[in-house]
Amino acid sequence: MMKVLLIYLGRRGAGPVISKRLTAALSACAETSLILSSFNENGAFWTGLERVYFIDTFRTGFDAFASLASRSFIAPIMRKIEAVGPDIIHFPMLHPWSPAIIAAVLKKIPVISTVHDPVAHKGEKNLSLLFLDGLSIKRSSGLIVHADYFTETVSKRAGTGAPVFSIPLGTLSDPACPVIFRDPSGQIKNILFLGRLERYKGIDLLISAFKKLKAKYPGICLTIAGEGDIRPYSAAASSSQDIKFENKWLSGREISGLLSKADMLVAPYISATQSGILPMAYEAGVPVVVSSSGALPEQAGFGKYARIFQSGSSDSLADAMNELIENEEICSEQVKNAKNYSERDINWDRIAGLHMNAYNSVIGTGSRG
Repeated sequence: MMKVLLIYLGRRGAGPVISKRLTAALSACAETSLILSSFNENGAFWTGLERVYFIDTFRTGFDAFASLASRSFIAPIMRKIEAVGPDIIHFPMLHPWSPAIIAAVLKKIPVISTVHDPVAHKGEKNLSLLFLDGLSIKRSSGLIVHADYFTETVSKRAGTGAPVFSIPLGTLSDPACPVIFRDPSGQIKNILFLGRLERYKGIDLLISAFKKLKAKYPGICLTIAGEGDIRPYSAAASSSQDIKFENKWLSGREISGLLSKADMLVAPYISATQSGILPMAYEAGVPVVVSSSGALPEQAGFGKYARIFQSGSSDSLADAMNELIENEEICSEQVKNAKNYSERDINWDRIAGLHMNAYNSVIGTGSRG
């Protein structure tokens, strides 16, 4: 049986759910181990998995820089890798330490890396992290993206001829507090934005579109939920009592709760790769509106699973939202299609199988970067 080692060294975000669900699903077809940061903020989340190992990482930017300068992390993580003896190593999400770890093991063990953000988001300022991600991409034996849209982009970034595999992003709901599917109510009132509050997310466009619809549908309300700076949106939102912010880091249970109350999810991004929120909305039976940015149209089934509007246009967004509010038949058909897609194409057993195909392909070619 193949020995697979996943290394996830982040502390929170989508990474823990991806790592846990992928590890659990892979364990049915491979001897799967997982190395984690001992500083991750998910605690008991990892119970139920076998062969989980922890390593101290860092909590601050200064500590991150110091660790990279000293390279003190190499020896302890190499000891854990040697103890596992994997046939292949997979980084389900890149980390500042990834380039050094890949360089240390690559002559002996092939490494495959998942690239969640093949291109920088608009306004991205962390140039050092972009540089380190670029090194990881160039050093990897194989690469995974979450949409066909980005396979050529990542292949060019690597510049090594390493194979690039397109594997869709599975649902990111926490198995401990799963998203529950519910049929659309037929009346859309509660509109939801879910995610970090960043300029590239297009929140100002959503507020503008909401205000246009509010005149036609007085009963609708908007919840903007997620961690980040709300100051750029406060003035625009202050004129409406029906725009509510939940400005904090959201647990898996809180995300599930918000989706259970939502009648529509909007992803108004002006710069995007893909969204981890979309598969959760599909799983929950929540109608979705997404922008035409990046790989979002592909993730939306090119209109089959979600309405698509012209990125950057509040008028186009308002029209797409209005279409779902007005047309119950279109809304129900979209939710039905999204549910089928969720169950058939992005369940974790299927995704694990696609990963096994990628691992076998990289091992079979003997690629070492």
